[in-house]
Amino acid sequence: FSLVSGMDTSAVDIIQEIVTLCSETNRCQLYLSGLKPSMKSNLLYAGLKARGRRWVYTYDMETALAKAEDALLSTEFHLEEQDQEESLQRKRSNSLYDGFLYALKKIDEQHGLTTSQDLSELASWIKPVELEPGDVLTRGE
Repeated sequence: FSLVSGMDTSAVDIIQEIVTLCSETNRCQLYLSGLKPSMKSNLLYAGLKARGRRWVYTYDMETALAKAEDALLSTEFHLEEQDQEESLQRKRSNSLYDGFLYALKKIDEQHGLTTSQDLSELASWIKPVELEPGDVLTRGE
């Protein structure tokens, strides 16, 4: 919406219909990005209300895409749940070496690399550190 200078009532009605469809099915979420404050207030004045938070205003397209991607990965592919389960299994196995190799393989997957085999030789140099939420890792001098 960053290039949109104004909206007529038919555009507002269409956006309202999209929000209603999202609210009724609960299978989608609408991201309105780059919306000027005046247009946002016009939409609110026209009756565009959040029904179960099925729409979100974001500052820019990048933020909207990141939020949409996160939502898709967590709700459709359940990646967070899978990662948590894998993490618990690795933690239960209490094998530091396996966790290190797993991290190297994940880095290779995410960045299209093939360095995990070479870097696995560094396993003797690693030291396990367990952090709680809110902990900060710093290097002691």
